[in-house]
Amino acid sequence: MKVYSKEDLPMGKWNTYSKKRNTLAIRIKGPFQVRTPEGPITCNDGYLALDSSNSPYPISKKEFGKIYSLVEA
Repeated sequence: MKVYSKEDLPMGKWNTYSKKRNTLAIRIKGPFQVRTPEGPITCNDGYLALDSSNSPYPISKKEFGKIYSLVEA
C-alpha cells in the first residue's frame, strides 16, 4: 500500500475541487478528540464539523480558515 506524506506527493496534474454543500461546524478552543470509524483523531485547537452523513470530524483552526467561510443567514 502506498503511503503519502507532505514530502512525498504523487506527480501529475492535480485538479481543483470546491465544496458542494454547506458544512455545519462549531469552534472548540483547546485540545479535543473525535471518535471515528477509523479510530480516534485528536485536534489541538479547531472546529468540530459534520460530514455529509452527519458524522463528526475535527479540523484545525488554521486549515478551517483556509477552506471555509461563514454563510450568512
